[in-house]
Amino acid sequence: MEPQPSLAEDTLLIYGFHPVNEALQKGKPIHKVVIQSGEFSEHGKKLWALLKGKEVEILRWPKFKIDKVTKGNHQGILAYVSPVAFVELHATIDSIVASGQIPLLCWVDGVSNVRNLGAIIRSASCFGVHAILLPAKSGAMLNSDCIKASAGAIYHMPLVKLSNHHQALSDLAAKEVFIVALTEKASEPINHLPTQRATCLVVGDEGMGISREILDFADGQFRIPITGGTDSLNVSVAAGIAFYEVNRKRVLGTPASND
Repeated sequence: MEPQPSLAEDTLLIYGFHPVNEALQKGKPIHKVVIQSGEFSEHGKKLWALLKGKEVEILRWPKFKIDKVTKGNHQGILAYVSPVAFVELHATIDSIVASGQIPLLCWVDGVSNVRNLGAIIRSASCFGVHAILLPAKSGAMLNSDCIKASAGAIYHMPLVKLSNHHQALSDLAAKEVFIVALTEKASEPINHLPTQRATCLVVGDEGMGISREILDFADGQFRIPITGGTDSLNVSVAAGIAFYEVNRKRVLGTPASND
């Protein structure tokens, strides 16, 4: 019998029913679980029941696809474990406020490229963003490529997993956080963004953009003015510019009347 894969803190992929079950029981930060498609095996049935109600994305893959990921005795089950733990939204905002700082959050909505996500986290760490908000069941995985692109910043940046967009929007509103959608379709330039208040900047996937639910709920929409021949920015570059603009105004203490 093959040795079971380790559940060390830096594990990104585990396979087989017992290791995945153990990870779930111990509260490991599992990002996605893959169960072999077709008729459920006994292990598959048990795992499906265990995952009910949990904030974990569940995928169904054919056996040949799972075999490409690992040659081990996977039993039709894989799990991707985040290299970092997640924090709770309310407690994170309260902690920022208690420290005497003005919360600056970034909601990464549907960004699927792991290197873009890593670059966003790196820029966020450079420019004073306090936490990154990530959807629980969509978007890029926190894998080794993401870690590399973040230059290690991922280990120092609080990450919040969002299981429900509507609830997250309501929670931010209850904490009086100004929700800002960064979109090239907005009429207001980013330099008009008021910065001396709790703010959550939302960036979206380059293809799909920010979800309609968030756009409709947002307190404001702002764009980054572009004067060159290319009409759009890479999402990680756009996020970095927005982070810098907020940080610049906060550090320099720009009066609100000049925003």
